Amino acid sequence: DDGQELAPSAAISHTLGGGENEIALSSIPSSGSLDFRIYRRDVTAGDTTFARVTELTSGTTAYTDTGSSTGEILDESTLAQGNYSYHVTFVNTSNGLESRPTAVAGPVAVNTAGQRVRIQNIPQPVPSGPDAFDSIRVYRSLSTDANDIHLLAEFSGGQATYVDSASDSSIASTAVINFDSPTISDGTKLVNITVRDGATYETPFEIGTLEFTGRKGGRTLRTQSLDITANTDIATLRAFMEESFGIHTDITVPGTPGSSLTIGTTSQLQFTGNRGGDNAIEIGLSSLQMITTDAVTGAVSTDALNLGFSATQAAIGESSATDFVVYDSSGSPLNVRLTVVMESQDSNSTVYRWFADSPDNDPSSGVDISVGTGTVSFDGEGNLIGDPNATASIARDSVPAASPLEFEFDFSLVSGLAADAASLSASRQDGSTTGSLTSFLIGEDGTIRGVFSNGVTQTLGQIRLARFANASGLEQRGENLYARGVNSGLPIEDNPGANGIGTVIAGAVELSNTDVGQNLIDLILASTQYRGGTRVITAVQQLFDELLALRR
Repeated sequence: DDGQELAPSAAISHTLGGGENEIALSSIPSSGSLDFRIYRRDVTAGDTTFARVTELTSGTTAYTDTGSSTGEILDESTLAQGNYSYHVTFVNTSNGLESRPTAVAGPVAVNTAGQRVRIQNIPQPVPSGPDAFDSIRVYRSLSTDANDIHLLAEFSGGQATYVDSASDSSIASTAVINFDSPTISDGTKLVNITVRDGATYETPFEIGTLEFTGRKGGRTLRTQSLDITANTDIATLRAFMEESFGIHTDITVPGTPGSSLTIGTTSQLQFTGNRGGDNAIEIGLSSLQMITTDAVTGAVSTDALNLGFSATQAAIGESSATDFVVYDSSGSPLNVRLTVVMESQDSNSTVYRWFADSPDNDPSSGVDISVGTGTVSFDGEGNLIGDPNATASIARDSVPAASPLEFEFDFSLVSGLAADAASLSASRQDGSTTGSLTSFLIGEDGTIRGVFSNGVTQTLGQIRLARFANASGLEQRGENLYARGVNSGLPIEDNPGANGIGTVIAGAVELSNTDVGQNLIDLILASTQYRGGTRVITAVQQLFDELLALRR
């Protein structure tokens, strides 16, 4: 059906006799279910090749050759003695996309030179969908090297058999098989990606949850999660890992941090971190974990994904880093790491780039931990000459707190002087965690300041005083309270000590309307009078006692 032929049988010679103009063939060997062809060569006419005489259906056992010929020449190329292995790929002829090879078929042993190999049940491509294939390629190893595999034939889909009669020399210059095809792109779905280990192919990504725990600057980052669906592609994976590392891809800096997808003989996914040793990124053997749930049993399994990442270049630039804590509007502590690395230098100034990361960054989408970047500049004497855009912003979209939390870096105490090693530290910050009121203070200006358990002191209120033109005209309401009267005049209100208004003495006992000296004198007089009175009574009592005694 496909027009291909098996190896020819051995030639049979016949010499025509006088007056003989045809040859009767009988007992033609059975060809099974295959049709067969008869070829003839006229040696006396000097023919060097066999020309096809006819094609007969299977089961025919006799034929009479009358001398006619179709003119088609017999292909006598045959396989050499050896072992042959075969692979099949599918091709999209419109865009050149080629599938990964099938598993090896064979090896097939050819014991005698001149034989052919018939390949049957060739798998067929699926001519629909975004990655449709419409053509088939068959690759074969050379008889002298099982690992040297070249393109043998290419034909349209639908053909399920092929007869191999090509010599090694005829295919030695054809395309070499690519075991790592097809190449991938940003739009390739993760569930369609295969990785090869020798001759074994694996599909690392499945529908489930991908957990990534990278390392940056020698420290382990917080684990981030990505839901893998049937439509999750490589572009999504790249963005997820960039954000997990806190790589700043939105700025133009030396080194071009970010990720790239190299498409060639082997497709490579490469990540480049921010400059500086404290920003060196690592992807270990257990950094990627694929978590899947069995649809039938509900069992959850976790498998490590080893995608073969390795460090190809050490981090560039000496850097320094410091860690500190900031607090959002609800008092929740948020961790921040600040790294600084030199970006450029000229005869006038040195410019350093700072990067701020926070694992507690909570954007509405994605898992980005980068919260800010900027530059600081120093002159030739190490003095700070500029720190524009020294602001970081931490999103708090999924928590009940003001979002974003913005805070500024104060680099005024930082210098750019030469040293054996760079150093950076956060000496203070003005945020705080939650606290309760423990005490309060009242200043002479009437300001009430609360002292909280977290060490924060805040203004709670302000005492206001009032004076009247005629204080004697105030109406007494009792309990040391007075109200404006008809003759008191209008009140003049202000803070203590302003505009002739009285002052406030913090912590003083309320004795402002008491004459302590006069009260002490009165107390002494009252005591003396009491003692004098008691003595008079005692004297009178003694006189009465004496009178009674005289009577007796």
